[in-house]
Amino acid sequence: ARKFYEKALEVGPEPLRRASVELRVGQCFEKVQNWAEAAKRYAAFVKKYKGTELSIGALRIDAAYRLGWCQLKQGQLPQARRTWQDFLAAHLADSTLDAASRERLAEASYHMAETYGAPSPPSDEDLDLVLATLDSFIEMHAEHKLASTAHLRAIPHILGGRLAIEKDLVVQLQDIVYQLDVLQ
Repeated sequence: ARKFYEKALEVGPEPLRRASVELRVGQCFEKVQNWAEAAKRYAAFVKKYKGTELSIGALRIDAAYRLGWCQLKQGQLPQARRTWQDFLAAHLADSTLDAASRERLAEASYHMAETYGAPSPPSDEDLDLVLATLDSFIEMHAEHKLASTAHLRAIPHILGGRLAIEKDLVVQLQDIVYQLDVLQ
């Protein structure tokens, strides 16, 4: 598929089609887990289409999310964190985003915890950052499909006594655990 997309780029498609095809080339590298090449393609895409029209902007949001994901997969935790922090800062308050773009924002917010070493952070400081990140995700995306998972990721650390938490969070976690027991 990648060769097909690269050939399509040689033809010189109109701008929106070109952007879509360029993104798909990066996705081809991502699909075969060539994280470095995919990240290179996504970084070039994000840079090239910075400040472009709204329709290409949605593709740019997807590329920025994917860039952070590829960096994470390569173990480049600080780079992934910076990519997603910039991405979230630029778009979080934008009420005009389509559903797919809002989903990418939520996913980046959720996976941010992994840039601090979740699920097994290397230090108490990183653990604090993981829990703060998960708490922020839950606060912003309480109804998101990953919210319950974010709660559950925090439980082992909370039960381990490594962090004092508020009663509201304890009640929320107990409700989730109860709901899971009922479902089983």
